Amino acid sequence: MFYRKSYPFRYLALIVAFTFSYFFYFGGFDPIPLHSDMLRYYDFYGSLGELSNFSEFVNNSINAGVDPLKDPLFKILFYILSQLGFTFQHVLLLFIFLFYYIFFHIAYSVRYTHYLFILILFFLVSFWMTSLINVVLRQGISFLFLLLFLYSLSNKNFLRSFIFLLSSYFLHGVAILVIPFLFIRRFFKRNLNLTSFIFLLVYVAYITGALALATEFLKVVIDLVGINIRSLNATNSYITGPTLMKSIAIIVPFILIRIVGQATMPSIIRELYIFYLYIEIVGMAYSGFPYNDRIMIIGWALSPFFIVHFFSIYFYRIRKGFSNNDKIC
Repeated sequence: MFYRKSYPFRYLALIVAFTFSYFFYFGGFDPIPLHSDMLRYYDFYGSLGELSNFSEFVNNSINAGVDPLKDPLFKILFYILSQLGFTFQHVLLLFIFLFYYIFFHIAYSVRYTHYLFILILFFLVSFWMTSLINVVLRQGISFLFLLLFLYSLSNKNFLRSFIFLLSSYFLHGVAILVIPFLFIRRFFKRNLNLTSFIFLLVYVAYITGALALATEFLKVVIDLVGINIRSLNATNSYITGPTLMKSIAIIVPFILIRIVGQATMPSIIRELYIFYLYIEIVGMAYSGFPYNDRIMIIGWALSPFFIVHFFSIYFYRIRKGFSNNDKIC
């Protein structure tokens, strides 16, 4: 699934070049800066490397009043890598590479192989990685498994998609939001125009601030259902409600797909797009909560595929237009 002999070496060289460029641009092997969002992961990783066995970590967590079963795969993964002798910077380098490689793998599978499209894809991926790697690393790793889940689901490989979804959830609890999607996915696919209309209605309610006013009602519903999403229940000075940049990030992929037409999307891109509409609707619905962008960023991180698709169709139509004009002449 992850490697094909048909990959030309020049593409792999491009992946490596972007990986090291991104890695060294943000510090490379230099010490993690103080007051950096990355510092908490660095300290946690270092503490795991000092343990003699994983049961020691479990006991220490229980003694400190911390549930060791929260996001267990993330802790196990970090523990294994630390015990194998990898430094934290090596781990970052690995996941940066995986981001570029997995995005490229999906783009290549739908034949977005032109250098221009790959460069656009990688630059856009780099932009969202500044959050998913540099700020919320645990969610970023979980997102990779979520992306592989959607890719496998579109290929009707249900066993593999189940494994990836389970892995994503055990890395970061926000992946639980995928469960409702599984029940409404078929309806969304068969009624894409209706889904788009619902998306627009929610978007209008979002940008006008109406959804943010419903926060108290949503809190009551969450308490009744018994859902505990830690980051959304936090109370601090975090800015809630709509902002200009969030509003633009939400609507741009939608507009681009509407311009080129929904029917132009290959099955994999269509699967990603349907999930994008769903997760952004959920994110906008929670816009009155702190850290609502932890939900929205899942959809934003998928947007490079839709932007590349827009350019691929746009340039195809330009080339086709030139070709027709030549025939007329």
